[in-house]
Amino acid sequence: MTIDDDPDQTVDGDDDNDDETPDDGDDDDADDTGNETTFLMPVTEVDAINSYGFYHNTTLDKYYLHTGIDFAGEAGDEVYAVLDGTVESIVSDPILTGTTITIAHENGLTTTYTFVDAAEGLEVGDTVARGDVIATVAEAMGQEYKDGAHLHFEVFLNNEPVDPETYLEITEK
Repeated sequence: MTIDDDPDQTVDGDDDNDDETPDDGDDDDADDTGNETTFLMPVTEVDAINSYGFYHNTTLDKYYLHTGIDFAGEAGDEVYAVLDGTVESIVSDPILTGTTITIAHENGLTTTYTFVDAAEGLEVGDTVARGDVIATVAEAMGQEYKDGAHLHFEVFLNNEPVDPETYLEITEK
C-alpha cells in the first residue's frame, strides 16, 4: 500500500516554508484534524496484512469495518509508542483480543495496541516517550487468530476512529 503525501501535511523536519499560513476559516486545515503529526512506526518490521476499511475476518467469517492496521510479526517482537503520551488503559480480554494498551496523546489523539503483552512494569498513568517499548506482539489468539501473530494498531481523533495511514508513512516496495 502507498500513502500519497498531502501537500498541506507537515512531516517532522520537512517544513521548508517558515511562513505561517493564515487560517482561511475552512475546517480542512491540517492542524484542525491532527494531520501535521507523523507517527513513529509501532513495529520494526512493517508488513501490513490488513488495512483500515471493509474487511473479511477469516477467524469469525464475518465482514465489518476494520478500524485499524494489522502488522504481521512474531510473538515477542517489540511494540513502540508512536508518540509521547500517557497510558490511559491496559485491558486484558483472554478470549477475543488479548491485551490492549491505550495511550492518550496531545491534540485529541489516542492510539491503541491490541494482541500484545504489555511491557513489564507498564502501568496506567505512566508517561511514555515516542519510541519507548510498551509491549511485545503476543501469540495469535482470539478474534483474529487466523491472521497469525500481529499487532492490531488503531488511531482515534477526538474519540472517532481514523485511518492510521493518515499518520504513518507506509510504502509498498
